[in-house]
Amino acid sequence: MDLKITQNKKNELLKRAEIIAEGSAEKVPSRNEVREKIAALTNTQPETIVVIKIENKYGSKKLKILAHAYSDKASMKLIENKKKLGRNFEEFKKGKTQAKKGPAP
Repeated sequence: MDLKITQNKKNELLKRAEIIAEGSAEKVPSRNEVREKIAALTNTQPETIVVIKIENKYGSKKLKILAHAYSDKASMKLIENKKKLGRNFEEFKKGKTQAKKGPAP
């Protein structure tokens, strides 16, 4: 996967950087692969990056990616909604947060 950051805008109020990247790949990469690549390009930790959108047109190898890179995990959890966090991180998935119920009485 070849990736290049085209826009990196700081949002001081939300304590994050809003990143737009473009690139190319043979197949659509996973959110984990994109997070790792953006972390390497921006010198941040992959645990604080949330991939919002990965766009490509059918049959095309070009990608357009929108991601948010937070300064810390606490502000990421406070600002991003649970659905986006669940798509990006295994620990926030819906089934993982609910406790298992015991047998019915």
